[in-house]
Amino acid sequence: MEGLEPRFYNSNKIIYNELDPILEITFMLKGSYSVGFEINKQKKRVRLLGQGHTIGGYNCLFYKKSYFIWYCQEYIEGFALGRRKWNQIANEF
Repeated sequence: MEGLEPRFYNSNKIIYNELDPILEITFMLKGSYSVGFEINKQKKRVRLLGQGHTIGGYNCLFYKKSYFIWYCQEYIEGFALGRRKWNQIANEF
């Protein structure tokens, strides 16, 4: 499918921080990530997800900033679809 761009994230890195704009949907092929938040300057990870999931779908589709911190747990390989391309595909249908 045209419009998909390869994405790679290294382990133990922050993918998106709280209040970051998310401008693409990332479809994961390999790896895992965790989702967390920060309270009183302490970061907590609460959920671990793996391949077959997406990152940023809700945020990208509804123009919302990130409410959470998205961490790369294991090396991630995937593809991303940008907001503009998504809107172009959605308007065709």
